[in-house]
This record gives sequence, structure tokens and C-alpha cells, in this order.
Amino acid sequence: MPESVIRDIAQWRNICPSIEPDAWLFPSEKLTTSFSRENCWQRNLGPRLKANGLGWVNFQVMRRTHSSLNRRLEAVRRLENACLAADAA
Repeated sequence: MPESVIRDIAQWRNICPSIEPDAWLFPSEKLTTSFSRENCWQRNLGPRLKANGLGWVNFQVMRRTHSSLNRRLEAVRRLENACLAADAA
């Protein structure tokens, strides 16, 4: 596993509400269920986008924009290379 991923996991464990073996990696506020993309969108992202005149934006638009920007920055290629190197080790 790349050293950067190991560091990221260690940082996440420091702020994660629970590091028990059966805990959710990305828990909901109550810690009893996993984080819900739809709930986050309806409660946080959607209203903020609408308030800024971007109410037409949906998850697919955000995902496509993120993908396009990453492609331009060649981050995807670097990530793929790191994963391939980790698999080979």
C-alpha cells in the first residue's frame, strides 16, 4: 500500500468516531448506519447550491465535473499507477 494511503488512514483513524472492527468507515451522525449520499445531498449540498443559483446541479453533474478536472490534472493516472504498484508488491 502506498505510504500516502497509510498516512491518510492513520489521520482518518485519529478523527473517526469509532475504530472498532465492526464500526462503519463513514458513519452517519448516529453512528448506527453508514453515511448516506442522498441524505447529505438533501440536507447540505442541495440547499447551498440552490442558494447560489446552482439548483440545477445534481450528483451526476458534480461527479462528471470532478472526473473531468481530475483528468486534466492527470491525478487519475497517478492514482492508477500507485494502485498497480501496490498490487504488484
